[in-house]
Amino acid sequence: MKHLSTNRKVGYPPDNFQEVPESVVASRTSPTNIGLSLLANLAAVDLGYLSVKGLIERTGKTFLTLNKMKKYRGHWYNWYDTRTLEPLYPLYISTVDSGNLAGHLLTLSQGIQELGCRTVYSAAMMDGFLDTVRIMRDVVPGDNGVKELEKILSASPKPETCYDAFLFIKNFREKVRVFIQTILPDDKLLLKWGNTLLQNCEDYLEDIRSLFPWIEKEYVSFLHRLEQDKGEMAGVTELTEATPSLETIVEYEQKICFSLEQLIQRLETGGEENSGEKLTYYKSWLADFRQMVQAAKERINILHVLSAEAGQLADMDFRFLYDEKKSLFSIGYNVMEQRYDASSYDMLASEARLCSYLAIARGEVPVEHWFR
Repeated sequence: MKHLSTNRKVGYPPDNFQEVPESVVASRTSPTNIGLSLLANLAAVDLGYLSVKGLIERTGKTFLTLNKMKKYRGHWYNWYDTRTLEPLYPLYISTVDSGNLAGHLLTLSQGIQELGCRTVYSAAMMDGFLDTVRIMRDVVPGDNGVKELEKILSASPKPETCYDAFLFIKNFREKVRVFIQTILPDDKLLLKWGNTLLQNCEDYLEDIRSLFPWIEKEYVSFLHRLEQDKGEMAGVTELTEATPSLETIVEYEQKICFSLEQLIQRLETGGEENSGEKLTYYKSWLADFRQMVQAAKERINILHVLSAEAGQLADMDFRFLYDEKKSLFSIGYNVMEQRYDASSYDMLASEARLCSYLAIARGEVPVEHWFR
């Protein structure tokens, strides 16, 4: 979906892609396509193909565009031109498409909400790298250096902490860079996947840096000095011995920042030798830890905003598509002719079942509809 998005500024996927007899990308998209692209981003995070920062950027961009697109009674039309985002004629509300998008948005809302309490680092990152390397191996078979990258990922034990993961990815990125330099100009497909792998490494490193601004400093030396100066060790050792969630990082405001402030205050009033150098040193680390806590707070807030917005966008009224006499949903509504389709969805196994499920759960239609 990422590669076939015909409008890079919007990031919406096309409805279909034709390979034979020639490559053709459809210049239209639907609410179902948009909903699936949003869930694809969420799934990509779970599978290790996309950073949370990338998910936030792509989701925010999609929501911004969704809010600008023309709608009817809270529903998006069933087809839009991906180049202009104008609805295609005839203007039509599809029960299936609206139900799918609403269901996808509600699922996305829950998934984004859970990211705040999940660990910042997941071993899925390494699985994602390995999947990409194996794709490179399959699309361009032979001894081209890909096996060496696969060996590094397969043989090495997966990092268990965010700190170790950062160091591993940083080292692996350099291996990928060296590999890309050996690719011949004619190997365009291999070069494409090599650059994809490199970009994935960069994205994860940037994501970790944004949350842990101290991560490239001499942390072991900091722990040693802190221990010598009788500072509180519990919180700071957790950062390298465990993988915190965003919510846990916020708690470090008390565990780490407060204890460092106490140490700094003691140095300021104690008249110790070399206290000036120590104060500068610890104040620098305190600034980094405060920035870490603030970054976690900001990300939690962004996730809450996106989760809430997904729920709001899913707030479509399905009652006007429901035929009370038949106790069934109409296929859709022709806006231009102001009429409902004569046909209805009358099978539980129909493609409109998600719409039925949501409408019943919201109390918009009676439970009896499910058994029609």
